[in-house]
Amino acid sequence: MNRIILAALALALIPAAAIAAEVATVGNTAVILPWGDIVVALAQPLLYVLGCAIAASVLALMRKYAPWLEQRISKQELEASLQRIEDFGLNATAGALKGKTLSYDVGSAALARMVQYGANNASPLIIKAAGGLPGLTEKLFRRMNLDEGADAATVLHPVLDQVNAGAIGKPS
Repeated sequence: MNRIILAALALALIPAAAIAAEVATVGNTAVILPWGDIVVALAQPLLYVLGCAIAASVLALMRKYAPWLEQRISKQELEASLQRIEDFGLNATAGALKGKTLSYDVGSAALARMVQYGANNASPLIIKAAGGLPGLTEKLFRRMNLDEGADAATVLHPVLDQVNAGAIGKPS
């Protein structure tokens, strides 16, 4: 493919209109073969094919790399989304206040609401960047301010069990 591109570019760079060669002489008259016209006539279809090949290559590269570029979520975007989800869960749960230490029962209810809200409202790219719904659940759990009796066994694992069973996290 590279050789074709180089050959086509070489043909395009030849100043074809200025090229003319004397082929033979007949008597006192020279027979002139217009090489420039021939090269231009041959170069036009080659340049058309070259342009199509370049366009196809660019489209193939875009098809390969554009989804990857589109799906990049920065840490700041993920953190901002997690903060919005956490704020909603704390505001929607009775007894849960931002900055207040939560007990295990209030923490479990708040975490369940957060995960459900995230499943319903967060972008699929955010959920994917968080590691799916289980990853989102764990990230939200790590952000919560819980008291001594509330730990992963009493708050996180029951909610993760519900997420894995499909009871929490189905978009409604």
